[in-house]
Amino acid sequence: MKLIHLLFQLCILFALPECKKSATGTTIVPTTFFAKGADVSWLSEMESSGINFYDNSGTEKECMLLLKSLGMNSIRLRVWVNPVGGWNNTADVVAKALR
Repeated sequence: MKLIHLLFQLCILFALPECKKSATGTTIVPTTFFAKGADVSWLSEMESSGINFYDNSGTEKECMLLLKSLGMNSIRLRVWVNPVGGWNNTADVVAKALR
């Protein structure tokens, strides 16, 4: 039950607007920050099978750069202990995290 409560609090943290002072320093202007992300755990496996990624104009782009250009600011990476095929093991996840 505590885990569910903690997860709920984290969701609220990302959803609440934050405030900052205006240029004059007198008015508080609300700004909004939302986590916009994707699960990229599958990325290295897809790339090894020859899948490429393209932007709206049809230009091939590296997937992480494409996601960033689309406004993504968060990613999810799954980590498995002794996975079949080696995908999402420690080395694979670290390589994706560095990208």
